[in-house]
Amino acid sequence: MKVLVVEGPLLPSQMAHWDRMHHHGVDLHLAGTLRSPKQNWWVPQKPENVAVSLFSPRGWVARGSLWWVYPGLTRLIRELKPDVIHVASEPWALFYSQVGLDDHRVVGHGADNLWVHGSWIENGIRLRRARRILGKLSGFTSWNQDGVRLAHRHGLPAGTPTLVAPSRLPSPEPFRRAALERERLRNEFGMKDEVAVGYVGRLMPAKGLDWLFHSFSAAGLPNARLHIFGSGPQEASLRALASELHLPVVFQGPVPPDRIPAVMAGLDLLAVPSLTTPGWTEQFGRVVIEAMLAGTPVIASDSGSLPEVVGKGGIVVRELDVASLAEALTCLVEDPGERREKGEAARNWVEERFTPDVLAGMFARFWTAVASR
Repeated sequence: MKVLVVEGPLLPSQMAHWDRMHHHGVDLHLAGTLRSPKQNWWVPQKPENVAVSLFSPRGWVARGSLWWVYPGLTRLIRELKPDVIHVASEPWALFYSQVGLDDHRVVGHGADNLWVHGSWIENGIRLRRARRILGKLSGFTSWNQDGVRLAHRHGLPAGTPTLVAPSRLPSPEPFRRAALERERLRNEFGMKDEVAVGYVGRLMPAKGLDWLFHSFSAAGLPNARLHIFGSGPQEASLRALASELHLPVVFQGPVPPDRIPAVMAGLDLLAVPSLTTPGWTEQFGRVVIEAMLAGTPVIASDSGSLPEVVGKGGIVVRELDVASLAEALTCLVEDPGERREKGEAARNWVEERFTPDVLAGMFARFWTAVASR
């Protein structure tokens, strides 16, 4: 089976599972660009088992794929004659106008679980375009269940094959290696002789750190300390709140991507207290996967898709419920056995569902179902 995946920027985090597709009988070809105009991501090396066609996007590039096209994409499709074309962009992207929706089996994608973007004019354009496209798709994938529900609401026909799966996953090997050096890493980060409760991410209101601080204070955990890895616009106010509440908090600063496995392995548990806003909710929660790969249990809010990802690898609490979050913190901080059990469950959960090998098999079976329709 020959599959063409049309991507935006080709990110290193996508390459691991695409490179394994040949194990599942898929002749995979990637079409994309090397760089995002906003984040400047670059692919460090070409995957060994995947053909790649690189394009320079044309259009209003700074506004994202809503306004992009790839000159030459239509010609590539004629030459390849793929059994399935998978457009890995939201269902309003201009790419869909290039792939021949009426002539090919085209799979769409939607990581978004709110579909609220920019001005009301731009949002209206997105929705009108999505409704025209969704009715012609042969399949649809999303990072979360809400994305699938939105697609059906806006025109994806009932009975269309769907798949809920991430398209970007960290490689598990660095986390496995880091977990073997846990004690050394704890010393390096100043976590010795304490229960280290961590947060990794941007310091901004939607991430719920105020709620975490108040819940930690309410729990009264003398043997625990908060370690905050990240930076952002809320840092000054969070430092002030920590001082006001007399909390044991260490602001560790931002973490380079290659140090994430070390951080996750050093922590005793990770908190992900994200909050839903009118314009944002958690679409996936990669940081949850990273913690669980290191065997670190997670306490997360029920924002967006977090409950789907956490599964058996941690505890999910209601957003902004101080008592519930304090209770969950107390449970894992004060009971080493429970913490160890949750950590083992977390690693098993993620190894069964969220590794590149597992993901490659899921996509291969899904594309086979689409091609057979």
